[in-house]
Amino acid sequence: MVVGAAAAADYLFSPHALPVEAFGVFSGEAELLIEDVAPLDVHVTQTFGEQSTLLWRSSVVLAQQWWRGGGSLPEVAGRRVLELGAGLGLNAVGLAAKGALVVATEVEPALSALRRSVARNRVCWAKAGGTAAVEVCELRWGETEGEPFDEAFDVVVGTDLLYSRELRAPLLRTLQRVVGPRTTVVLALEARGDELAFLSQAASQLGMAARCAYGPDERGVEIHVLRPPLDPPPSLPPPTPTEGAEGEAEEAEEAEEAEEAQEAEEAEEAEEAEEAEEAVEAEEAEEEEEEAEEQGAGGGRRAGSGAGWREIFLDAAEAAWCDGVMRAVLAGHSVLVLEAVASTEECAALVAEAGGLARRELEARDTIVT
Repeated sequence: MVVGAAAAADYLFSPHALPVEAFGVFSGEAELLIEDVAPLDVHVTQTFGEQSTLLWRSSVVLAQQWWRGGGSLPEVAGRRVLELGAGLGLNAVGLAAKGALVVATEVEPALSALRRSVARNRVCWAKAGGTAAVEVCELRWGETEGEPFDEAFDVVVGTDLLYSRELRAPLLRTLQRVVGPRTTVVLALEARGDELAFLSQAASQLGMAARCAYGPDERGVEIHVLRPPLDPPPSLPPPTPTEGAEGEAEEAEEAEEAEEAQEAEEAEEAEEAEEAEEAVEAEEAEEEEEEAEEQGAGGGRRAGSGAGWREIFLDAAEAAWCDGVMRAVLAGHSVLVLEAVASTEECAALVAEAGGLARRELEARDTIVT
């Protein structure tokens, strides 16, 4: 990380300064030995002057948290990791020691200090094996054309990148270039102003979800992790159903199909029953209509079908048998039909009971059958 002399002085004499940094301002440089960030202690040299190269406290906190295996920080073994503003390379060395292929970036004069620091601490990741390495590259934010920036990284790391408002826009353009759909961004910072507001805005523009994974501690250091929302861990393959699970799924599907078939059959039977009922009702209605038409035309069925034919139409108020003869008392002008009438006298007597109808009317309608 490169800062001007005034900014360095502000930092060195602030409550956030390391004691060795305060001493270095009088000697021109300070040698630091950082523990608990790699298998071996990491050696870095701070310089003070018109262009100072400093080790920020947030860099130390992040490196130590990663080396201790903080559960909220991503796994880096075998992953491509980009460090923006790598400064003295503390995190680059620590991540390589955990098995990462790190691309550490800076601009001059910090770039030269970064190269020296990485070369000096190569022994820290020598035993990590695999793809563990640190590649040092120059990168001006907003300019990310060509290798190794033409492919998205697995993890992007930065410490105290938001101290300058003028650099935030090019920083965001750089993140948009190097972040892919499965990239995790880890940023450590000391919130001195509106850094958190910018962080939230950047996460939104990158389509990522941001959360605080550490802090703020007593010195104000925080670590924020930005991930794609609902992104599954890359190391875990998608679950494969077992044979037993496949069998259960097939049985459930067959049971569902059988239930649907039974429901369809019941629906068909109900429809047929409804159609049959409608047909019966239609037939009965037709018969009633025919009877009404016949009654309107001649007051009922005409006689002449022979002895033994009997029927009572319309508003029968009472019907009974008397000495083997059916007698009927009808209301209004209903039709009287008799069976097995023995004599004219009996017929006349029954006619008299039929609401006062005259015999000649009945004989004219032919509605008395003997």
